[in-house]
Amino acid sequence: MHDLLLVLGTLVSTLVGVWFTQWLTRDREKRQWRRDRCLEAYADVLQGCHDVINAASQLYLEESDEFGKRQIVIEKLAELHRAENRTMLLAPPKFEQPLLALVQHIEKKIAVQAGKSPRLPIDEWTKLTTTDAGVVVGQFAAIARRDLG
Repeated sequence: MHDLLLVLGTLVSTLVGVWFTQWLTRDREKRQWRRDRCLEAYADVLQGCHDVINAASQLYLEESDEFGKRQIVIEKLAELHRAENRTMLLAPPKFEQPLLALVQHIEKKIAVQAGKSPRLPIDEWTKLTTTDAGVVVGQFAAIARRDLG
């Protein structure tokens, strides 16, 4: 009888150990899947911001083929908004405010200003595309790094 209880106890503890290990592995895989997808989404947002700033700067600096350059800015904004939407679906709620601030700055302060007439003075344009953009990009990047751990 004692041997039977010992065998049953060993069997039960082995099964519980296997189940617990599987549960931990599955949980780790879920976290890793989310981390990988978030890393891609965050990187896409940052790349989208960079692409819009580059396209907007070309529009701002060069007068020739303004229509073509405007179209490029619009396409880059569309890509940025797709990345923004994807990030909103994946990221925790604390990302909403920094992400919206970043995208609004890139869209309203940079993309829209690039094509306005009369053009902003170069000093203001440089501040918008470097210092001001750096602040909102930095805020977003900091929260993304914390989320990715």
